[in-house]
Amino acid sequence: MSPPVAALPFTFTRSSDAFKGSEYTSTSETAHGLLRVDDDRLVIQWRVSRTTERMGRGYETKEVTEPVREVSVPLNQLASAQVRPARLFAAPRLVLTASDLRTFEAVAGPTGLSMEHPGELVLTIDRRHGDAAREFAGELELAISERLMRLAEGESRPRLAP
Repeated sequence: MSPPVAALPFTFTRSSDAFKGSEYTSTSETAHGLLRVDDDRLVIQWRVSRTTERMGRGYETKEVTEPVREVSVPLNQLASAQVRPARLFAAPRLVLTASDLRTFEAVAGPTGLSMEHPGELVLTIDRRHGDAAREFAGELELAISERLMRLAEGESRPRLAP
């Protein structure tokens, strides 16, 4: 029987507005995702739903839901995991800090998640999952530490590239 896998749901939203002549376009995107620790990697899955509204001579609404995307991040590329507590109107945020600036490249981009800093992935957690987020961050920190201890003890030596 395998140990239970820690998993945590998250959301991410972004929007943009544009005026062109007499036409107004508003686009909002919501990513619903799931994080889980699987052996020596962090698996990030998400699906983006995009709503575009165009107004001008007429009114048009278009909704698109993209397929699920998945990225695996080796634990050796993560430096830390912390939860920023909820404030007045802001939900708690899980902050994953990379040990390499390329770690989250596959997650970011025009079809991915927006990032303010390439070495930090900040994910919004629903208030009702705040305790689970703190537990998840703790488990992730523990997994990172255990991996570093195994490396220090020589049980798992990194392979050199050919």
